[in-house]
Amino acid sequence: MAELTEHEMVFLQNLQRGQTITGTVTEIATFGVTFVDIGGYTAMINIPELSWRPIGHPSDVVAVGQTITTEILDVDLGRGRVSLSLKSLQPDPLINFKAQTGRIVAGPVTKVVPIGAFVRIEDRPDGFEGLVPSTELANLRVDIGDALTVEIVDVDVIRRRIELALAESLATVTALWADHVHEPFPDDLRWINVPSGESVPALDSYIAGCIITYIARQGTLDPQRQQILTGCAEDLAALVPSLEGTAAAYVGRLIKMADLARAETRQ
Repeated sequence: MAELTEHEMVFLQNLQRGQTITGTVTEIATFGVTFVDIGGYTAMINIPELSWRPIGHPSDVVAVGQTITTEILDVDLGRGRVSLSLKSLQPDPLINFKAQTGRIVAGPVTKVVPIGAFVRIEDRPDGFEGLVPSTELANLRVDIGDALTVEIVDVDVIRRRIELALAESLATVTALWADHVHEPFPDDLRWINVPSGESVPALDSYIAGCIITYIARQGTLDPQRQQILTGCAEDLAALVPSLEGTAAAYVGRLIKMADLARAETRQ
């Protein structure tokens, strides 16, 4: 790079690590670095320093012409480089997220790799993702876009890792299923897709959805199963006014499935 002028050297010498400084975004390079004018001198922000959350591109966080306040990470007089951080002045949401350990959530699979499947567990484009290990998935085939119900097992703030496990709640599931169907809970429905989005039905409603899916596959229904199907559909119909978006659409499809199964049986 060109040799620093005396004015530039003096400017850099007056900067300190940890100092807060305001500047204007002047460019977002194709390789992802964000350049910021901090008073006549151009500093830079690398992608990892833009946000605590996963982002695909700097434009997800900043825009050219935007005024931002950052923290100085480093001043390299030899290379004439000033490194900034935008996220360091913001609270790390993963710290509070650690309190979610043990919670059951649903979300879409975002990536499938040899070691397992990544699932987004927050309903937002930059939501945190966790890993369901391949040992958890066993012979269960999952693809990108599939929704999985998972338990948050561990949140490692330092390593930025979230460990997930498939949510089974077997005692509750088995009991609820037995109350309705009086049969063992089918393995192929244990991880039936539930909606990711604005709302996730409560566990009893989740089981109602499983029951509808299971019974609807049986073809001609006896009176007892018709009654079970009707009861589950009515339970889900009562939920509809409180749901919206993805959850409402999901429940609507289950109710329609139940109606079609009953109609085919009557024919």
